[in-house]
Amino acid sequence: MSKLNGITSMEWAPEESKRIRKVVKRSNYRVTGKYPSWKMKRMMQWESTLERDAFYLLDANPNVIEFREQPAKISYTLDGIDHCHYPDLFIRTKHASSFLEVKESKNAADEFVTERTTLLSSQLPVRGFSYGVLTEEEIRNEPQLSNARRLVRYGRNEVPIQIRDMLIRNYFMKGECSTSQIINSNDCNILYPAICRMILEGALSIDASQAWTGDTSIIYTEKKEVL
Repeated sequence: MSKLNGITSMEWAPEESKRIRKVVKRSNYRVTGKYPSWKMKRMMQWESTLERDAFYLLDANPNVIEFREQPAKISYTLDGIDHCHYPDLFIRTKHASSFLEVKESKNAADEFVTERTTLLSSQLPVRGFSYGVLTEEEIRNEPQLSNARRLVRYGRNEVPIQIRDMLIRNYFMKGECSTSQIINSNDCNILYPAICRMILEGALSIDASQAWTGDTSIIYTEKKEVL
């Protein structure tokens, strides 16, 4: 690697606009849209359906404290040529802060993308960040994505403390219960959305790598990290 290679500057998106560049605009030639994040409490903009699906996974992961789209501009030199890179995502957990690029399978192995990833992943840690590529296979892995979609769909609303206490008292005194116990209860219309919201928050958990059925165990985790 040439000694000229490296990051030259970073520019964060203004707080008022949330993103370094506009994604959704009338002149777009590609499909774009907006995603209502319960976690970030705002409409987030995506410029591919793959990015939108990544939003579902991040919104459904209780270990993710914050995620932002188009968060910054990274200026860097690669092989003596100056470039600007706009990472698709910034993610913050309890233990790390990361920039991620979302890539379809056909683009993830591109030579330039690979070289840029190698450079940024080696240099961003000294600035306190990691860097990586989130691939189509990782994002659209099933049933993980379907589980995330279900959780976000039904778990958007906050759960009153009375419902939380009743759930824990009636269903989780032994630490877990089956999904069928919730679905077959007389209060399913109230309890099921509450269960989904508490999984989103990390108070409960399921095995997100398995299809969610009536036999799926829901575990009371007391907000421990579960994914």
